[in-house]
Amino acid sequence: MNEMKMVRDLLQEPPPPTPQVSAHALTCLNDEISGRRQTSRRVRWTIPLALAAVATAAAVAATAVTVTGGETPGPTPTRSASTPQALALDTMSTQQILLAAAAAAERKPLTDGAYWRVTTIQESWTKGTGTMRQLNVHWYGKDGRYQGGGRHLEGPYKGNAGLGKPSRPSPRPFSIVDQSFSLQEIRGIPGDPSGVVAWARGAAKKHFPLAGERDRESFVDHFLLGLLAQVPALPKARAAAFRALAARPGIKSGGNVRDSEGRMGRELQFDKGGRRVLVDPNAGMLLAEYIVLPKARKLHRSTFLEAVWTNERPSIPKAP
Repeated sequence: MNEMKMVRDLLQEPPPPTPQVSAHALTCLNDEISGRRQTSRRVRWTIPLALAAVATAAAVAATAVTVTGGETPGPTPTRSASTPQALALDTMSTQQILLAAAAAAERKPLTDGAYWRVTTIQESWTKGTGTMRQLNVHWYGKDGRYQGGGRHLEGPYKGNAGLGKPSRPSPRPFSIVDQSFSLQEIRGIPGDPSGVVAWARGAAKKHFPLAGERDRESFVDHFLLGLLAQVPALPKARAAAFRALAARPGIKSGGNVRDSEGRMGRELQFDKGGRRVLVDPNAGMLLAEYIVLPKARKLHRSTFLEAVWTNERPSIPKAP
């Protein structure tokens, strides 16, 4: 199931590039991120989970985003230390931020409903069109049906909105790193750090049997982030993911940052690439995931507004 394609078609955006062009664009984008040539297998893991569609389109368009210098692309994350919350965050290490987020996630009550609803805002900036900003809402029914809706908030399609038709039932409607999972499998994710990492490594070995150890470890990082942002994992599994991230090597702090909605969090930077996430330790959730390419001066961002069980039926998304 390609949820992003369904939303794009619904909002009458231009058709996507051919698979050949997309593959080449992703390879080029990945090279910019890592500064070295990569195999095609690694490309799918290096691009942030929630940003793959946005990053592909921006790369194919071959446009540049200026994130430093005289011109600022759209509403970018801003750093601040002037509020009490920011000052409190300043006293915490990266590991403390993640462990605090784990404790907050674990305290959240178990919920249920007819639909798992995920609401995000996708953003990119291009030289020719400026800021592109789109609200996407995804509904996953317990019967395995998916339904997506969207609304353009900024850009040439501003004001366009719609709701797609329900998909056919699928036994595995949820996805992490492009791999499909059933609700039962998601709810069976272990609730301890070593267990959730072992589960992720097992999934990597199953789906990518020829991948090397380094690629599988990259899968683990992406799996943990996807678990926090996309799927209806139990509170104990979300807490385990935060605790596992706290023990992962190579994660650096980028300081306190406000997302595009004005929410404060701690920016975490992964490896030597431009992949970054914003964590709110008080809410126990990811606020945003974005990618900054230093050489190309490009910016793509996904802001996570909501991921909840609900009984509300799918409808055309309203502007936030």
